[in-house]
Amino acid sequence: ENNMKADMHIHTTFSFDGGSTMEEYCKEAIAKNIDIICFTEHVDFNDMENERFKYDYKGYFEELYRLREKYKNLTILSGMEFSEPHLFPKQFEKLSKLPYDNIIASIHHCKNSLFPAPINLTEEQAVKEYYELMLDTVSKCDFQTLGHIDFPKRYFDEWKYDINVIKKILKTIIQKNIVLEVNTSTLNGEGTQPMPSVSVLELYLKLGGTKVVLSSDAHVTKFLGKSFDEALKIIPKDLKVGYFKNRKFIEIERNKYQNIEENNK
Repeated sequence: ENNMKADMHIHTTFSFDGGSTMEEYCKEAIAKNIDIICFTEHVDFNDMENERFKYDYKGYFEELYRLREKYKNLTILSGMEFSEPHLFPKQFEKLSKLPYDNIIASIHHCKNSLFPAPINLTEEQAVKEYYELMLDTVSKCDFQTLGHIDFPKRYFDEWKYDINVIKKILKTIIQKNIVLEVNTSTLNGEGTQPMPSVSVLELYLKLGGTKVVLSSDAHVTKFLGKSFDEALKIIPKDLKVGYFKNRKFIEIERNKYQNIEENNK
């Protein structure tokens, strides 16, 4: 219990864009000394998604339960990353009843296109639509974690956004006890900031936010737990870091994360 590290956002071959199996992640987690992993497959009903991928939750849970039996020293949590849940309330309600530990809601689209969409949208319009959808999702739906709040910055050099909309989103999730994820995927290349950037995390803290989860958003095993050390150095000290089990937030002492990178080389 006292030496825990958790990665709360992982995609396997149960996601259309995942390249590693659940079992490969289990082996990687053990090799990297990561104690807690949460498989959060993409669930996407948006017509603009070019790969229509049927989400096989029965197969997902069967494999997850098999691996829990096999790797008893590893905590294997269940989750999903549902895109724009407020637009698909029936599907979201049905799937939310399944025994997930952690439901992530994310925005991956604009109103009528994949994000980003330079073909038919200006940057300004794309970012505006992105945050309107996000505000709708956090206002109308219940879930544990809000995924990559500043995702648009992956696509645009400037990432011009309306601070008031970000404030509304943050105030809403704080009020509803939804936790912000710190997504480290942007730290793996040229980026110096996770998603969200430290400025957004500071705003979250200032508005009364208290909790975050660490997420690699890995789509292949080599990114499992990647750049967590770097992120922990810059996440405001007063934010609690933890994980979700049975949809309850459990805090982890920060020093428990220290050795991940050494094992990550």
